[in-house]
Amino acid sequence: MKKIILISVLFLFQFFSALSFAQEVLEYPTNSEMLGMGLASVAHITDNPAALTTNPAHLGMQSLNNSFFTLNENYSDYAPYFREFNNNMWIRTIVANAGINVNKFYPQLPPMSIGISYSNIHFHSNNFFAGSGPDIPYLVTDYNEANQLTLSIAMDYFVRASIGITYKHVTSTLSDQPIASEIGNASASANLYDLGFLLDVPVVSIASKIINQPIKIYNNISPLFNFSLGISKSNLGQESISYLPGQTDPLPRMARAGIGLTVGFQYDRNDISWTPLSFKWTVEANDLCVSTDSMGIGTYQPGLGDINFFKEVILGKTNKETDKLKGWELNFAETVYIYGGSFSEDPLHGNRNFKTDGYAVNLSGILKTLAVIQPGVFENNFMKYLLNHIGIKYNQSKVNTPDSILNNTQYYSLNVTFNNWL
Repeated sequence: MKKIILISVLFLFQFFSALSFAQEVLEYPTNSEMLGMGLASVAHITDNPAALTTNPAHLGMQSLNNSFFTLNENYSDYAPYFREFNNNMWIRTIVANAGINVNKFYPQLPPMSIGISYSNIHFHSNNFFAGSGPDIPYLVTDYNEANQLTLSIAMDYFVRASIGITYKHVTSTLSDQPIASEIGNASASANLYDLGFLLDVPVVSIASKIINQPIKIYNNISPLFNFSLGISKSNLGQESISYLPGQTDPLPRMARAGIGLTVGFQYDRNDISWTPLSFKWTVEANDLCVSTDSMGIGTYQPGLGDINFFKEVILGKTNKETDKLKGWELNFAETVYIYGGSFSEDPLHGNRNFKTDGYAVNLSGILKTLAVIQPGVFENNFMKYLLNHIGIKYNQSKVNTPDSILNNTQYYSLNVTFNNWL
């Protein structure tokens, strides 16, 4: 009987040996923004709480801005194509983040932040056919869940740099409904961890410090030009997982490396910092970090695996052993965000090629825009409280490639943030 390998979703990968995309390793996004940008997220500087699922260093970087507490929920009606086979797949991610900028409370300390997060990722897939030989067909329901704890610290001294680690307990359960045979249930668990690094270089700010005066375009408006670098390694630690006695399967590992670029305009007046217009672009390379010999035996690769950072990420060249991800974000007044992206893969290594798009609406951006246009509105204590403390952001994105089995996959996300809580 051919083994079914269904290992952790969203943060790991799922191997389907009996479906139409046999032996293909699927990568699951955990949030709407990530999907909208072609899954590219390791180096994208963002306020998205769920970004830490691909690079835990995002948490420390976000904590540099102020003290905050964020609740984030994401839901996806995943791969609706498979409804034709009576298989409904859905993904849910819940994230709770908290962080503080230590320097704001203890000026004698260096400018640094600390962040902590709990996240839960759940994948459900039911009623798909699996098996081989005399054991086919039988229906399988699959439940995968990860409970994760993330810790991250960041420093802000000319450049902003952050490191993070995520500990996660992964559980996976297969439950069949046999038609031709009695297989029963199987479950497994693993304890893993992720490591991440993120660097953000505010070029204009550094230049202002060097010449000892602010660089302005007009009055309170300055140019915005930032460069970012992100690297992460996921699913380290335990090397194999067993669903049934005597059936041990290797756990996948993922290396990610990417760069990002931000250009735009920044408006600063009194205690308001507002970005009326900006464009962000990011490119990323991913590798499974597993090499297979002529006998089909796989071994883990060190470092970034087959990723050649300079050729693939900097020069943009392709590599059949890795995935290429590209994404962009267009911001209007921190109120409306438009996303786009693409995911490409070699035909002999999964052949996933699709484009994505999405949008977001941000309450904080609306309030900031009003505060710039009509400052008197925020003399009201209630409006001032909303501006300084409450943030609500809604995201929606989808796969928009008709010839892809992931076409019409959609994500919905809601972020609720309480800023300056200390």
